[in-house]
Amino acid sequence: MLVTWLLFVANMLLTLKRYYNSNTLIFSKVYIWMWLTGMFFFLLTFLESYLWLFSFFSNNLVRDITVQWKASGAMVGSWNMLVYGTAFYVMEKMSGDEKVATSKMTFFFYFLGLTNLMFNWGHHTYIVPASPWIRDIAYVISMTELLILGNIIWGWRKTVSSATKTFHLMPYRFFTASDVWIFINLILAIAISVPFINRFTHGTHITVAHAMGTTIGINTFILFASVFYLLRLPEGTTSLKYIKAGFWTLNVSLLIFWVSLIASGVTKTIELSNGGTFASAMQKMLPYFYSFFIAGIGIFAGILLIAIPALISCIQNVRQNRLVSIQSVA
Repeated sequence: MLVTWLLFVANMLLTLKRYYNSNTLIFSKVYIWMWLTGMFFFLLTFLESYLWLFSFFSNNLVRDITVQWKASGAMVGSWNMLVYGTAFYVMEKMSGDEKVATSKMTFFFYFLGLTNLMFNWGHHTYIVPASPWIRDIAYVISMTELLILGNIIWGWRKTVSSATKTFHLMPYRFFTASDVWIFINLILAIAISVPFINRFTHGTHITVAHAMGTTIGINTFILFASVFYLLRLPEGTTSLKYIKAGFWTLNVSLLIFWVSLIASGVTKTIELSNGGTFASAMQKMLPYFYSFFIAGIGIFAGILLIAIPALISCIQNVRQNRLVSIQSVA
């Protein structure tokens, strides 16, 4: 994994060098900084996740858990930087408006995201008897996500208005879906960052719901939007019909999947808080596990309905030299 990532970084840096020689303004784009940040921090946190190999960490449970959560949390933040950077790139190219990637507000939220990447992980270690200042900083940083939430709500009407005009286009459709999932997952993230709530939710399926909602509902949809921007599938094609069916199947299944995880987490919290055993909690969570399982099959089916036609179209376009290249849109 380390070798492949180093090759990816080398390829990215060489590509940026080529564009920098012809256009120094490329570094005024927020997505360039997001990609560089994501690559650097992924390498850093990937190496940190193996510190348990040293006895200084593995022989101390508190230190080991703290470092592992730090590495895992920041690694997810690094991946998010790469994915969100891709979203900014595609949105700029589709809209033709460079302000999307160069405005002061955009860079403000980039630095806010960077701060969250470095310190937000600490809310996972509330239960660990580590230094109190780690928990305090983590809580304060986690609450800065309220600014992101407020910005989404503030621009909600504009977003809805834009979505109604462009929802028929596949990239915009996936971007709209990711906007919705960002909104609901941000509310959940802020809630479970509150120490009192975190005390009961951490270690339950509520944490898993947040992780899965973010990974599938946000990152996967952004990546699909990027794929369909490159493919430029014409309306009326058979593959597009399957993709649209997969879009709705995936969203509905993911919502049931997400709600089932939260419901099972709440059930476990209530049962254990009232003196119940782990076995009795699992028994009461069983109905949600069934819905979780069925919804998981729906998510898998939805992804296949989207991915297979996209892959076939990609192969056909490559053979016919019709795939939009990065050089032609950069």
